[in-house]
Amino acid sequence: MPAPSPHRRGAAALTVALTVALTAALALAPLPGGGDAAGVAASQAAGTATGRTAVTVVVRRCRSCTIQPVRYVPSEGADPWWGPVRHLDSARQVTLHLPTARTHGLTFFVDAPWHGADDVAALAALRYRGRSPGDAVTAADARTTHRATPCWAGTDQPAARIVIRVDRFPTRTAFTGQRTHHPRAYAPRTLETWPPMARAYRGSLGAQDAYACTPPAPPEPPGARRGRRAGAVTRLVVRTRGCAACQLTLAQWTSVTRRPWRTGTRTVQHGRARFTIPTRRTHGLQIAVTAPWRGVTGDQTFAVLRYGGHPPGSTVGFRTARQQHLGSACWAGTDARRATLRLAVRRVRVYAPISDTRVPGELAWTPRQHRTWNPMREVAHGVYGSEELTVCTAP
Repeated sequence: MPAPSPHRRGAAALTVALTVALTAALALAPLPGGGDAAGVAASQAAGTATGRTAVTVVVRRCRSCTIQPVRYVPSEGADPWWGPVRHLDSARQVTLHLPTARTHGLTFFVDAPWHGADDVAALAALRYRGRSPGDAVTAADARTTHRATPCWAGTDQPAARIVIRVDRFPTRTAFTGQRTHHPRAYAPRTLETWPPMARAYRGSLGAQDAYACTPPAPPEPPGARRGRRAGAVTRLVVRTRGCAACQLTLAQWTSVTRRPWRTGTRTVQHGRARFTIPTRRTHGLQIAVTAPWRGVTGDQTFAVLRYGGHPPGSTVGFRTARQQHLGSACWAGTDARRATLRLAVRRVRVYAPISDTRVPGELAWTPRQHRTWNPMREVAHGVYGSEELTVCTAP
């Protein structure tokens, strides 16, 4: 990227500091906020029975700020959830009534009337690097820390209270280079959070879209830990029926904080492709399939290891596969030194967004259903197509 001109360096530095996720629009119509203490108490009592939580967000040093809750957890396979923009009430707080499950991985966009057009929205930093839950954070601590996460670990309680402090610092507008200000929003008392950490410019987290949060990695099975210590490998044979010259690539991606792992591409010969991979890479493994007849679709086909509603060990034929709308491409894996996966590949017509037409594509699935990891995602008549790898997480 070329260096920004001097009058735009502030805005450019903010933009570089982003962690940008996929999809959804940022602007939503504001709704009135607030509610008296009696109303909040009543809602909290109801929350215990209904699985809902009243989250009270108190904002300091910004009387006219707005709060917008947003949740995006790609490993769940769902689109970002955008809550309404809320104005502070007379007590300088808002109370959000949410399903308790939605608090896990929740982020908070914070805006101020003096925030200029620097093309970057502000996220509340709920934990700075090097801080533990409960640690105090001063204004000096915040502005001199360079990494933070906005992802709240959430709560299972019917009520929660979060305090956010908002400071302002000078920057410049994105297009005209005029002087303006940007919010630095952070929790003065460190909260328990989820990954990932992102770069914080002068202590401020910026974004142009929903921020992708990742649940903490679950403990690995004992067998996987032993295999990693011993440097264990698995010789995996992928037997393919219906595609003599298909190209297969194995991949694993278990957290957005880590880079995806991939093998080289193998061409099916004599009905099989062989891979020797670390045993730990089999957990959450995905198989990308490219058939020789494939047209230009704009995405990649992945093998479905299990369709929704079909338990491991059951059998799914072609006709049944074409009727499916949910599937997982994430294999639960194995600790064995040798393993075999049997794929079926059939030529089908698929929709190509890149050309707005239907072109030849492939349906790839395992007729014998396997144990899988999350997420279950939508499939088009059984075809699992995606522009990128899926973040696979253990159930």
